[in-house]
Amino acid sequence: MYKFHPSVVYVTDRALSSPLTVKRLDRMLAAVECKDVRRVTDAELNDAVKERGWFPGGRTGEARRPDDPDLVLNGFVWRTPQEEAELRKKHPALAPHMLLGNGCWGFRDGPSYRSSHGGVCQAAWEIHAAFGCLHACQYCHVGNVLNVMLNLEEYVQRLDEFAKTIPWQKLYKYDNQTDTICLEPEYGASEVMVSYFATQRDKWLMLYTKSDNVDHLLGLKHNGHTIINWTLSCDTTCREI
Repeated sequence: MYKFHPSVVYVTDRALSSPLTVKRLDRMLAAVECKDVRRVTDAELNDAVKERGWFPGGRTGEARRPDDPDLVLNGFVWRTPQEEAELRKKHPALAPHMLLGNGCWGFRDGPSYRSSHGGVCQAAWEIHAAFGCLHACQYCHVGNVLNVMLNLEEYVQRLDEFAKTIPWQKLYKYDNQTDTICLEPEYGASEVMVSYFATQRDKWLMLYTKSDNVDHLLGLKHNGHTIINWTLSCDTTCREI
């Protein structure tokens, strides 16, 4: 795991939902250098969004983040639309970026993206387990917080059910709004996700990273069903930015 010095670590009740999540939490806390660890309610986390300035707007490079982001150790909850709407209304600052334990997967509308941004992107469902990043790339927009979901075993069970409803999709982009490779092997997401897709006959996992922290991947039994995509900066970008 990268050396990581968050000013504050926030732990939600969702991060303590099972013995597996508690073990994952303990591993990550042991690797993180932070003396201020707080167990929080959703109301307290809602207040922290503004108090800590997690989402200043604009690109990460414009903000020139001076320190490592705060860390939120969290967990997914699968709610009804009505339950989700009520919580969003009650804690509006937690609605985006998975802070309510939502957002496990979302649809990328390729044609709409092309018309609004000019880029060409395939329409597909993307899967997520975290938001925020340690890299603070100039062009990114992830803000000053890293929100990490811990109930990964339950997540892949739900993913298996969801994948059966979209049999046409073969490739699953995993967490292109963060870089979970930076958090390994303590986080353990690579092992959980790679192991799951290794059992799938016609589905493949794509991991996104800028990291060289890949030794933990070498012993995983992927069965040829995991692809890794590295983002590399060109010489001009490195020199000028």
